[in-house]
Order: sequence, then structure tokens, then C-alpha cells
Amino acid sequence: MNVDLIKKEIKDVDKNNLIITIGTTSRISNDFSILPRRTLLSYEVINILVSSSETARKCLTYIDGKASKILVDVEKKQIDHLWEIALNTIKITPIYQYKPNDITVEAADLQINSILGKDIAANKIILYGNGNIAGKLALRLAERGVKVYLYGRNLEKNKLLVAALNSILPRHASEDLIIAIENISDLKTGSIDGLVSFVSSEQVIGEEWLKPLKFRGFVIDGGINNFSHSFYLVSREWELLCLRLDVRIAFPYAGLCLQKEVLDFFDLIQGSKRIEGVNIVAGGVIGEKGDVIVDRLDFPTQLIGIANGIGGVKSGNEETTADRERIDFIKKHILQSNKKNF
Repeated sequence: MNVDLIKKEIKDVDKNNLIITIGTTSRISNDFSILPRRTLLSYEVINILVSSSETARKCLTYIDGKASKILVDVEKKQIDHLWEIALNTIKITPIYQYKPNDITVEAADLQINSILGKDIAANKIILYGNGNIAGKLALRLAERGVKVYLYGRNLEKNKLLVAALNSILPRHASEDLIIAIENISDLKTGSIDGLVSFVSSEQVIGEEWLKPLKFRGFVIDGGINNFSHSFYLVSREWELLCLRLDVRIAFPYAGLCLQKEVLDFFDLIQGSKRIEGVNIVAGGVIGEKGDVIVDRLDFPTQLIGIANGIGGVKSGNEETTADRERIDFIKKHILQSNKKNF
């Protein structure tokens, strides 16, 4: 691990405005590398990739205390216990879990929607790859009505994945929208709007995969370097929009756990407590029969009703005299609290 590289990255950044992410990848890569900076909320974000447990431990030890927050990749790849290493190593800086694969899915989804616009359901897309990201993206696209042709070099796995994805599509889908293909000859020439790849191998997609694409269609390299040089040379004749997926468009997804609205929800809204003998619940907590449901635990402003004990609200004719007394008491409490806060 090159400590000097990290020093150089963080030297001009106030640690209170700095987030450091640490993760790993599925492909064989350098033992340690620093990716381009990003921004998240009001923070500068430095992104570090490691490929061994020893390097991860050294890196985490060094960056502890040098940032306001550390986001740790919890997806099992080359290092299947990175989060455990972080838990045992980090002593000062607050750490949070994040999932880069989900960010990649979000980015691909946003990019495809930007390209296809409102008519997305009228399109056909090839997804090259049958791993975690391709499977999640296939399901999203099919839920929007896109016909997805899924290809993977492990043909048996591809068939199983397609069957599983189609089985969990909304039951009102008129047909199986995700189709397993074994080779490009399965597809009609010029019938496909776009090709998106998510594999860890480099330059595995040759110019033969251009045949099913429409003139002026699109290509997204989500696995980075998945397409051959000859593919790109010939793609100019098709006038294809060729993109390398830029996950920055979805990086705010990584910051959900840091958003004030999220933190406030768990700290101020969700929970249960007693107010002078009356139980109140809020934020989705399933109260016991007779508990009073309010909009938030800390300084409630709205009374929702009386809990029926199974996650719902009693109807008016189900409310007992005791229930109505509790409702009246909490209403008065809300009014008094609101007056005090003005």
C-alpha cells in the first residue's frame, strides 16, 4: 500500500468534509489503487480499491481518523470479509456499509432511461452477462416493459437465471419479457435497440455482436473494456452511441444512509414510548392493540388512529371507550406540545 498516494489525496481536504470509500472488485487488479474523486452531499469523496486482506487492514488503519466518515464495500468479491476487517480495525471514524454493485445498477438504469426516454417499453435490449448486476438490471428493465435478451457464457446458469427472473416479474406481465439466448444468431439482424455489458473479462465482445443492433442504437460498457477494438471500429458504420458507464450519476445512492432525512427517521420518527401511561407508536412500529399511532415519536404533530395489533388501524366502530379516551389525551398532548414549540 502506498501511503504517499493517500496523503497526496487528502492533504488539501478538511477531514470534516471528507468521506473515504474502500472497496474491492471481482476482476484481478492492482493490490491498491485510488480512483477519481467524487462528490456526495457536501463532501469530497476519495475512493480506494484494495485486492487483499493485508492491504485492506493497512489502509483502514492509516485512514482511521482522517475523514468524517468511511464507507465500506460489503459485497463479497476478492475480499469476502472486508466489513469484518473494518469493524476490527477502525477505532475513530464512523463507518457505514455500502454496495457498489447497486450503485452500478442505478447508474445503468438512469443512463438507459436517459437514452430511451418515455418510450422505453417499446425497446429491446441485450444484456451481456448473467451475474449480480446484469440480473438486477434485467429485472428492472423488464418491469418497465422492455424485452431483455440475456446472454452469458455459462449457458445453463443463463437459463436458470432467466427462469427465476421471469417467475418474479409482476403477474400482470403479458409474457416472459426476459429471454435467454445462446448466440447472436438467435436474434434478427437490426432488431435490437441497445447492448449493455457486465462481465469482468476484457475485450470478449467482438464485432459479430453488432449484427442484431439497430442503426444508431446504443452500447454501454458496464464491465469496462468488455468490447474489442474491432467492435468500436465497425460501430462507427452503425453510428452507434458508445458509452462507458459512469457511475457518478448514481453515486448519491451511496449517501442514503448519511442523509439527514434517513438519520432523523430512525432517531426522531420511528419508535414507541409511553406518555403518562398511554403507549404511542410511530414510523411503522406495529403497536399492540389499543396503542395510539402518531406521525412521529419526537414531538408528534398528527394522530393516525388506534393500533389493531396486527399492523393496521382500527376502524371507527371498532374503537372502545378506552381507545377514544387515549385518542383525546394524545390530541391534547399534541396541541400543548405545538403551543410550546411556537
